[in-house]
Amino acid sequence: MNDLLTSFYQAFDVIAELKEDILLAFGETCLMVSIATLISVVFGTLMGMALFSWSHPRLAYQPSAYRVLNYIVNVMRALPFLVLTVIVGVPLSMLILGTSIGPLPASIPLGLSGAFFFARLVDNSLRSVSPGIIEAAVAMGAKNSSILFKVLLNEARARIARDITLLVISILSFSATVGIIGGGGLGDFVLRYGYYRYLTEVLVFIIIILIIIVTIIQAVGDFVAKRLDKH
Repeated sequence: MNDLLTSFYQAFDVIAELKEDILLAFGETCLMVSIATLISVVFGTLMGMALFSWSHPRLAYQPSAYRVLNYIVNVMRALPFLVLTVIVGVPLSMLILGTSIGPLPASIPLGLSGAFFFARLVDNSLRSVSPGIIEAAVAMGAKNSSILFKVLLNEARARIARDITLLVISILSFSATVGIIGGGGLGDFVLRYGYYRYLTEVLVFIIIILIIIVTIIQAVGDFVAKRLDKH
């Protein structure tokens, strides 16, 4: 029992000494996840709507354009995140920001990967809307843009809220990987202290923190989805 208490106090002391570094890493992770989520939602929603409308005979039916975009989305989703980051993300960060080091440049490959993932989620959510609703909107003379933005997104809003929840959790998971390329964040912190310095208590502490964060994100997402669900 005494040995257990001693180990606990030692672990607490280690965590206390690294408090500022942990807070910095936590802030970097929040920054990366926030920016990447914004990028993913904006571009992913547009691509998802394009996939749906280009494949629907009553909307902006463009089968050739759909096949091209669908192929691109499938290919980008099939690439492992680290490969996508090195091949596309890092050069893109260098082009836009002039550097690939730091949480802000790391947000770009995270957002890029998330956008293609979210595009497929949005496409599937829009396909879950009853075809009768689309037929009714077309019969009333609504424009394609109005059907997409005012009808379909409104009808699928609860599912899209759940999609965003899944997206945020996925980006949080991927954010641990960008520490390898100098992105910072909790993943980089665990790599430096938990792995290279063999501080198991740091590793366990960060895992607990991440579990708590994911639980909170999921709870908030479920709450919002239920509020948006008209049924």
